Amino acid sequence: MLVDSVAFTRLQDPPPAFERWQLRVLLRGEFEFRAIPLVVAVGDVNVELIVPTFAEEGIIGIQGLLPAIPQVGDEVRVGYADGPLLATGFEFTETLDA
Repeated sequence: MLVDSVAFTRLQDPPPAFERWQLRVLLRGEFEFRAIPLVVAVGDVNVELIVPTFAEEGIIGIQGLLPAIPQVGDEVRVGYADGPLLATGFEFTETLDA
């Protein structure tokens, strides 16, 4: 797993089905998809609804939704449900409004 960049977007006026989530996070890089699900956390906040992100060249990363806003400086970690979460070298710094 290799994470090249991490971007956060604040969800504004989400439809009723998405009201529980406050941020979207996009991790660009290379990910191996296995039967064991990918897990992403930003500090103590677990990312939910993780799905691949596609472009013309194929899968370019993953994205998911956060139910709470992490603290500035919280570390972004990734891994699989059957193992530890590893540091990506990225931190939560700010949110961009969608």
